[in-house]
Amino acid sequence: MGAGNGTLMINILDFIRDTDYEVYQRTKFKIIEISSSLAGIQMKNLMDSINAAGHMDHVEIINKSIFDWDTYVHSPCFFLALEVFDNFSHDAIRYSTATELPQQGGVLIDADGEFHEYYNAQLDPVASRFLRVRQAAARREFPSPLGPRLTRGLRKSVPFQQPFTLPEYVPTRLMQFFDVLDNFFPGHRLVASDFSSLPDAVPGINAPVVQTRYKRRTVPVSTPFVCLFFTRTFVCN
Repeated sequence: MGAGNGTLMINILDFIRDTDYEVYQRTKFKIIEISSSLAGIQMKNLMDSINAAGHMDHVEIINKSIFDWDTYVHSPCFFLALEVFDNFSHDAIRYSTATELPQQGGVLIDADGEFHEYYNAQLDPVASRFLRVRQAAARREFPSPLGPRLTRGLRKSVPFQQPFTLPEYVPTRLMQFFDVLDNFFPGHRLVASDFSSLPDAVPGINAPVVQTRYKRRTVPVSTPFVCLFFTRTFVCN
């Protein structure tokens, strides 16, 4: 999923062909690519590579979003997701320091095209489900904008506290991706890699690095209303 320019695909197929030709003969490398331009680049690089001779019969490039996937794949497969999760959308959740109840962030666009952040105590079904699933699945306390449970009561007694915490950016789209794997790829083995930390993130827990383009240069900005890159926390329980 999200194979970039296709270099890793070619390298993997080269390795399998050169080390175990019998396995290579029954191997199929399928790319699920949402970008039409990248899908074209992947095919061009495959056709132009001298070492990729014979790979064409082992490659299928599927130009669609993984979230539109509707084909049941019963056979065992390795599902590769390398530097993909950081681009998945997240929901911003902040908590009342008095009640500890969550609020979900949203964005309003005014008549001048300016963005304005707001929070709503009524969570949508996806964000609400994520919080329930995380609470049920957690085997240990996870980072929270509210801080450790032992200190929350003490903080409430301190005057002039902020009414709400900094936002926590929760990976709701990643949860939906796992639903796709569960529903359509029962024999999968997930291989994933992503950034565990990035500099210049905006304030908050699991907060993104935010960038924009100015005079052909990429510059970090402090608002989450442009191009986002989220870090990933991989926890082994």
